Amino acid sequence: MIYMSYWSTLEWHVEFYVTEKGESPVEDSIASLPKKAGAKIFRWLDLLEKFGLSDLRDYITKLEGYDLFELKILHAGNYYRVFFYPYEDKRLAIFHIFSKKSKGTPRREIETAMRRKQDYESRQVT
Repeated sequence: MIYMSYWSTLEWHVEFYVTEKGESPVEDSIASLPKKAGAKIFRWLDLLEKFGLSDLRDYITKLEGYDLFELKILHAGNYYRVFFYPYEDKRLAIFHIFSKKSKGTPRREIETAMRRKQDYESRQVT
């Protein structure tokens, strides 16, 4: 895919979604997880920041029909899903995270991420 070769040459910056009130639901979600699970998620986000999408493509998928990407992390029998979007200015904006034991992605989780993405983009200064 074209986006992989272009984006793999960039240095990235991970940025968590923050509400208009200054709350960070993504960081709150990670903080509520067991300590080792949270540490593993932060490690994967560090890898994503360092290597971009190309080197982690086995763990990342573009959600069909949505302007979102999904990073799948397996830890202790749970799948942790991280929804994000890579912007051209080298930002990886993280919009939502949740855990699930099965492989399917519930629509309501995708919709949460999309609402946050729309809110995030509406407040960006151009």
